[in-house]
Amino acid sequence: MAFFSVLLVLLLPTAAYLLWLRRRPGEALPLSVLVPVLAGFALGLAGLIWYGFSTAEERGTAYVPARLGEDGRVVRGHAEQAPPPPARAQAPR
Repeated sequence: MAFFSVLLVLLLPTAAYLLWLRRRPGEALPLSVLVPVLAGFALGLAGLIWYGFSTAEERGTAYVPARLGEDGRVVRGHAEQAPPPPARAQAPR
């Protein structure tokens, strides 16, 4: 069902634009339509950037994926302090 809601959200604006082009060929979109559309794109992009920064893990952490615990329940994925990288062996001189 979620697939159809995403499909509807993506297809509805495209269908509206194609209907506009068919009913008014050669005529540009009026500024009263273009400005809110561009503002919506800008707000959407700003929201995506904010979400990306707000959910980012701290440096030096590693993601531990979800797993089944001893009692058979799902343990959610989370971030833990990453182990230090192994020391590099130096080449003999």
